[in-house]
Amino acid sequence: MTKALFDPFTFDDFITNFFEKKYLHLERKINYNDFVLTEKEINDFLSRNDIYYPSIRLVKDGIEINRKEYTDSASIGNFNVEGYVNNDKLFTYLNDGTTIVIESSQRYFENINKLCLELNSMFHFILNTNIYITPPNSKGFTAHWDTHDVVVLQISGYKNWRLYGSEIELPSNKQSSNKFAPIFKDFNKEAEESLRLTAGDLFYLPRGIIHSADTDDVLSIHISIGFNSLNWDDFFKEILKDLDNNLIFRRSFPFWDMSKFDEYYLECVNVINEMFNDSNKKKAIAALFNKTNSHRLQNSRGRFNNTLHNSNINAHSTIKLNEGIQILITKSESIVNISFYNKSITFPIIIEDVLKYVITQNKILISEIPLLDNDSKIIFARKLINEGLFYLIL
Repeated sequence: MTKALFDPFTFDDFITNFFEKKYLHLERKINYNDFVLTEKEINDFLSRNDIYYPSIRLVKDGIEINRKEYTDSASIGNFNVEGYVNNDKLFTYLNDGTTIVIESSQRYFENINKLCLELNSMFHFILNTNIYITPPNSKGFTAHWDTHDVVVLQISGYKNWRLYGSEIELPSNKQSSNKFAPIFKDFNKEAEESLRLTAGDLFYLPRGIIHSADTDDVLSIHISIGFNSLNWDDFFKEILKDLDNNLIFRRSFPFWDMSKFDEYYLECVNVINEMFNDSNKKKAIAALFNKTNSHRLQNSRGRFNNTLHNSNINAHSTIKLNEGIQILITKSESIVNISFYNKSITFPIIIEDVLKYVITQNKILISEIPLLDNDSKIIFARKLINEGLFYLIL
């Protein structure tokens, strides 16, 4: 799926020539209905009566519509739930020129979730996708910049984009455009570049580039995939997050005797330098890995069937690795940990080779698990199934 997404460029081409450097507009006639999103799926979603804010938001000319204008309360058993989207009000706003935003659409559309899982396997980013449905001759958001990179897939219709350059290159989350409101007050800067997306096009926009978009005479549907990357800033913060565990850093800053400053400063720097050892580097990388993993949707394929048929698991059962799970294996002298879904499973160190072998096989007959006796094979396989790493093929 991702190979078709960036075609004719490879992943390496994209990273080397475009990522965090310049925008990319691929004009092509790909039909995203074939592997990403269909208009029927959108129609079915917007016809549901169980969608609530902020899964759907409404925006017009840069102003978000107050959710109370298009949501109601509903009774579910003995509970009263606020924020359910009123379908009639929703379409009244759409027909009046308001953009519908389906937030975190990877939660509701299977192919979008599969695409995000594949992209996450490549980039290890925190990914979020929104669907924007903008009526003819309308604008959802006014000029702004994002603090995350964006890949836009134009699903249907047309969208006109204008790019105005950057005020801050690769801004952090602390440097969002809404904190620089004076720049956008009465914004009338002439666009440096303009482009028009048609159905099938892909558009990559590095974070920090000021942009705006609008439609002309045709309704537009596009998916925006936000690449929320963890940066070197996050890596160093992770290593240094526990400075106060050392007595030196808990001492008061010596305003009363600055003659001691250099002495204390060098003492602190020496301790910091010692913190940048291989062990702490590995721990920081693992922490960032777990942070991205915690934002991934869990692939719950077969979890109920696994529970239903758990007692029937035997040496002739076949298990398969769940798709799109990011796995990190670490070990100490006595144990091996496998991390996924923002959790860790611990095994004795003697299981390390078995664990690595089973994961690389992707799908395996339990009787073919090596180095264990038959009862241990079943216990081991059942553990992997119950934790959601593998599922049982029925």
